Amino acid sequence: GFVSLNTLSLSGVVCPAPQIQNGRVAVPKPRYTHRDSVTFKCRRGFTLRGHPTSQCQGDRRWHPPLPVCEQGKNQLLALLGLHI
Repeated sequence: GFVSLNTLSLSGVVCPAPQIQNGRVAVPKPRYTHRDSVTFKCRRGFTLRGHPTSQCQGDRRWHPPLPVCEQGKNQLLALLGLHI
């Protein structure tokens, strides 16, 4: 038989809820579907390393890869330290 275009649609794709240690999604949703974007925030005292935003892909993965929240130096202080 024929394959309708609707079955090729990615609208049914659901990505797993993105979770990062010592951080969170800025505006959480009950579920994430294809092309949904999320923005991450780190807990106080942690610095975000990587991309602050990620998008749900057709293969149910997040891209770019989820960031990491690292404990320690305030980013601004680290930048200032480089110029001294």
